[in-house]
Amino acid sequence: MTKKKKSIISDQRFIVLLVIIALSAVFSIMSKEFRQYTTLLSMLDFSYYDLLMAIGVTFPLITGGVDLSIGTGMVCYALIAGTMVRSHGLPVAAAMLLCLVLGIAVGALNGVLIGVMNLPPFLATLCTCMITRGAGSLCSATPWPGLTQDGGWFHSIFKLTIGTGRSASRYPIGFLWMVLLVLLMEFVLNHTKFGRYTIAIGSNKEAAALSGINVKFYHVMVYVVCGLFTGLAAIAYAAVTPTVQPGTGAGLEMDAIGGVFVGGVAATGGYGSVIGTFVGIFVIMLLKTGLPYVGLQANWQQIITGVVLIDGIIGNLSGLFDTVNTKVGEIAADVGATPQGWNSGIFNMIRNLSESVIIPIAGAILAFVMTYELIQMVTEKNNLHDIDTFMFFKWVFKTYAAVLIVTNTWNIVMGVFDAAQQVVNQSAGVIIGNTSIDIDSLVGDLQTSLEAMSLGGLIGLWFQSLFVGLTMNILSICIFLVTYGRMIEIYAVTALGPIPLATLGNAEWRGVGQNYLKSLLALGFQAFLIMVVVGIYAVLIQQIGQAADIFGAIWGCMGYTVLLCFCLFKTGSISKAVFTAH
Repeated sequence: MTKKKKSIISDQRFIVLLVIIALSAVFSIMSKEFRQYTTLLSMLDFSYYDLLMAIGVTFPLITGGVDLSIGTGMVCYALIAGTMVRSHGLPVAAAMLLCLVLGIAVGALNGVLIGVMNLPPFLATLCTCMITRGAGSLCSATPWPGLTQDGGWFHSIFKLTIGTGRSASRYPIGFLWMVLLVLLMEFVLNHTKFGRYTIAIGSNKEAAALSGINVKFYHVMVYVVCGLFTGLAAIAYAAVTPTVQPGTGAGLEMDAIGGVFVGGVAATGGYGSVIGTFVGIFVIMLLKTGLPYVGLQANWQQIITGVVLIDGIIGNLSGLFDTVNTKVGEIAADVGATPQGWNSGIFNMIRNLSESVIIPIAGAILAFVMTYELIQMVTEKNNLHDIDTFMFFKWVFKTYAAVLIVTNTWNIVMGVFDAAQQVVNQSAGVIIGNTSIDIDSLVGDLQTSLEAMSLGGLIGLWFQSLFVGLTMNILSICIFLVTYGRMIEIYAVTALGPIPLATLGNAEWRGVGQNYLKSLLALGFQAFLIMVVVGIYAVLIQQIGQAADIFGAIWGCMGYTVLLCFCLFKTGSISKAVFTAH
């Protein structure tokens, strides 16, 4: 299927770029101080570490995870390395390398906890966040060497200073390195195996594993990359901060993660752009730098941050509702497909096997069954002494009918699934019509409830809404397993069809054939049950926007998702129970 080319006007990166231009224009008009070169330098200085953290965390977020340890980790690495420089005479170059090693080590730890031990990303990185914050608190306030001191050369990596005093000229060459890093990681994301596998894991982890991707290894590597960029951020943080303070760093990850989402990374994973992260971070930095210049104090900045969080929560939940609508339509198409329509290559292979291998075996079984019945019939009539000519015509007719059934097994089986397809197609129209979620209406109700919440509550709800979106990945895996497993079972059962149908002509053996036909009906109408349970799920999801307790509704949604996954796996046994198939 060809992918429709996306218009640049609808590209979120382009929209965010327009927002940057608009904010810059507004702040420049409202404040002449904002237009000064020193303001630009200051904003760029404090954007470097945010951007480096954001580039790194883009990769875990694309996989559907998160890293909450980047803020405290960055400060911790800067404190430890700075202490080694000040108290133990470690060269600055070695201290910079130490920051990278610490970042990679913590990133690898996160990767093992999440990718190998299967801990939830939120929980695993929250633990390492607390560990790094505690480790940083063990150090004292640490200033790295100043620009004019021995070892202060590392400041010039981010800001080149020519001259001294007030007449010195300062150039933000760090911005050039940031642009080069962004372009490099954009290339890595879109044009290397590592990047493609990262996106594949975020899109559908189970499908990625089935396609041969070493999911555990690449999951670990994603967090190693995030740790590497956190180490780079620690160097940038030390370069622009006069003294690195212990116990700080908590909350800095929110700027980085917020910038990533503003830049267009999907809340449920599977899509993202490093260039989008780049422009998203500068929206955050423009707001943090520009709002004080137009007279908005910290409380107003929190209000605006809350508005941004409300937009993020609504975006996450809107994406969830839209995904539910999409999934219901996709399931109707998947389970309503006939064996031939699902995969013509497998269909032709199974048909050839059935006709060339199984039908001859079924013919031998049929010959044995009908011969056995003829012998029984003769012996029951006192070895032809009490013969009735009609019973021979009856036997010939039954044999002819049995041969006709065996030789037309394929058409009979396909007829069962064609009938099931008609039932699914008709039910799909009813279910989709009754479960389609009115996103605009629900979002309006949600926004009213969210505006009444505190900033802390909004932050917590934002994380919860993010993880509710991630539950849709679990749903996708279950749907994949159930629909693909059902179709493979259909092909396997269909291939052996002539053998059980060969027994229908005999009273003693026909139970095998009858049970086979019941199994076909159960497999065919399992698709209808799948549509029903997914329709019930879609109706339950609608309650999120209507509930007074949003927190309870969101956790209820996660519970509904687990329940749905359980019910999807039960549809096969329920269908067999209805048709009494064994």
